[in-house]
Order: sequence, then C-alpha cells, then structure tokens
Amino acid sequence: MRVKNILKIAGVFCVLLLFFFFFENKGLALERVDLAQYGSTEMDSIEGTLKRAFDNLDGKKLVIPSQKISFENLDILGKKNFEIEFLKGGELRCKNFRIIDCAKFSFHGLNLKGTKEKFSCFDVIGNCYDFSIHDCVFDSEKDSLGQNTFYGIHVRSNWNMKDRKYQNSPRKFRIYNNVVRNTKYDGILVHANCSDFVIEDNVVDSAKCIGIEVEGRYGGWKNTTVQPCKNALIQNNKLKDCGDWGILLMWTDSVRVYNNVSKNAKGCFLSIGCSHLEVKRNELEGLAKGFEISQEFYDTGKGINRGVLVEDNIIVAKPRAERRGVVDVRHAKNVEMKNNKIKCLGRAKSACLSVASSQNVQIVENEFESKENIPYRVLLDEALDPETNKETKSLNVRNVDLRKNTYSGVPEKNEILLENLKGRECHIE
Repeated sequence: MRVKNILKIAGVFCVLLLFFFFFENKGLALERVDLAQYGSTEMDSIEGTLKRAFDNLDGKKLVIPSQKISFENLDILGKKNFEIEFLKGGELRCKNFRIIDCAKFSFHGLNLKGTKEKFSCFDVIGNCYDFSIHDCVFDSEKDSLGQNTFYGIHVRSNWNMKDRKYQNSPRKFRIYNNVVRNTKYDGILVHANCSDFVIEDNVVDSAKCIGIEVEGRYGGWKNTTVQPCKNALIQNNKLKDCGDWGILLMWTDSVRVYNNVSKNAKGCFLSIGCSHLEVKRNELEGLAKGFEISQEFYDTGKGINRGVLVEDNIIVAKPRAERRGVVDVRHAKNVEMKNNKIKCLGRAKSACLSVASSQNVQIVENEFESKENIPYRVLLDEALDPETNKETKSLNVRNVDLRKNTYSGVPEKNEILLENLKGRECHIE
C-alpha cells in the first residue's frame, strides 16, 4: 500500500508540474477577437478602433482584416500574453508603430509599407520579452527624391527613459520568416543590451545600409556607452544588394552567425568589439570592403575583438583600402580562422590577408584565390589606435600563425612592414 500511495503522490506531483509548465510557458488559451468587435473598420475611423483594440489586448488573439489600413502613430504599451494576426492581402501604412514594454506576444502576417505620404517606422522598445515577429512583409515606396520610406525593423532599449535600465532591454525573442525590402537604414537592427534572441530564415533585400546589424552601442558615433548584446543566433538568412555591410556586429558577446548568404553587398562582414564570436558556413560577398575582424573606428580601450572563430565559410571580397586585406584582422586577440574558401577581388597595394596590431591569431588551412592580380599574399604590421593615433603597445603583433594556406593566382610574395619579428613568435609562409 505504501508503494501505491507513493506512486499516486508522484503521479499527482508530475501532473501539477505539467500544468505549471503549461501555464508558465504557454499561458491560458487566447480569446480570438476580430477587430470589428471594437468599432468600425472604415478608413476614417479605423485608427480609433485599433487604439481600443490595443488597449484591450491582454489574453487576446486579435485578427486584423484583409484591407488597407492607414494611421499616424500607434503604440502598444505594457500588454502581455497576446497575438496579432494580420489576414493575408491586407496592407498597413503608418508613421510610427511601436511595441513598448510588452511580454509574451507574437506578430504574424503583417504587411507594412512605407509610402511617399507616410515614412514608416516599426520599433520594439524597452522591457519586451518572450516575443516573436514572423511571416511578415516590410517594404517601401520611393519618395520624390528616390529614397526608401521604411526605416527597418528596430529592436532596442528605451533610451528615452528618465532612469535608463539597460537590463530591461528586449530579450528572449525570435525574428523569423520575414521579408524586409527597401529600407531607409538597416533591414534588421538589434540595438543596445538585447539578449537571448534568434534572427533566422529572413530575406533582406536592398537595405540602403546594413542587412542585419547587432550593436551594443549607445550614443553618437564617437561618444559611446557600450552595453553589449549577448547570447544570439543569426542563421539561415538571405541578404542581397545591401548598400553597406551584409552583416555587422558591434560590441556583442556570445553571438553565432551560421549558414547565412549575403550577395552583392558593399561590405562583406565586420565585427567590432565582439567576444566569443563564431562565424560558420556562411556565403558572404563584399564588392568594396572585406571580411574584417577589426577595431577600425574607436579607441581600443572601448573594446576589441576577442575569441573569434571563423570556419567553413565562402568569402568573396575586396580590401577596403590599400595596405589592407580581403581578410583583415586588426586590434584583436585570440582569432582562429580555418577551412575557408576566399576569392580575392583586387586592389592596388593590398593583400589576400592582413594582420595588424593583433595577438594570438591563427589563420591556417584556408584557400585563397584571385583572378585580379592582387599584389600580396600577406601584409603584417602594427596599426595606430584609431582615436588616440598612438601605437597600442598592449596589442603589438605577437604569436601570429599564417601557414598552411593555399594561394591560387596570387604572386608568391608577402610584405612584412615590422622592423623586427624576432621574439614575436610569428610564423608566415
């Protein structure tokens, strides 16, 4: 009897655990409601109807009809446990659509378009968590100057708070299966202390600036306060025709970049101030700038790249300037690059590979190829700190291994601009 009772108690306990897990992670079943339940969906009154619906979202699945909807500014503020489904065939035109301090929600089916009359922004801001944005289309018309009219998907902390609490930045979210076209700025931008997120299976087409950017920076171009974005996966995205970098990471920690394809971007790939970064099995093309693990613009005291693995990628790129490399490592520590196939586009006085002011760099067993007579295989030198314009002695070149790479169509010459390699433990061939 005692064994039976113990088994019964254990069974009840397991059932209670299952219920607890369900309610904690899935929530109660959402109540499906149509937008028309909150008022007229005619063009002249639909903005007010949307506001009433958004004020009553908790626990609801709101269904937006298949029609053209136009409004100025709408916020969803402080709501939890909701879903918004946009029926196929509809179109949303707005100036500002913002989701602020919301939790456990999803958007899907949204078709948002910037127009000549309404430049459009879509932002997820502040203390938002456990959310997804998926199966949506974002696009824009051209304005009278030929500029795009949709800013991009922007996920960020609330920098307008009186007392900023960076730990309440968006977290635990997924952005997937979306199409993002013709953006004024980046296609997808995740900004400032966001964490634990996935960006996958999206198409980003013709972003004026960067295809996908994850950036831990606050402040202006030089006046930075860094709150790193961390614990992220960027995978299986397709990007093309980006006006700047295909993928750009700035001040991140523990980000994985896997199986993405970026074609016809100006810049191939750039990381600044990143730690514990993995870049694997991507196909990346940069027609004017290379694959850069670099601290290019900021005082190295504000963060360098540390702990970077680059493996099994296909890279097609051009050095950004003379004395730079298609693969360009500067102001970095603990970089490993292996088994990549790199097609080098030519630039005068440049190289397939350059390493400057970096330590513990191992670039081995990669295949470099050029049909444009790039002049050097390897360039090795020190680089001045980009803000102080002084040598960074803590990053003087040391322990650099550039062996066992193959070079097809590249002259058999390297250029070592350092005065003396003795004692630096560098191996180059």
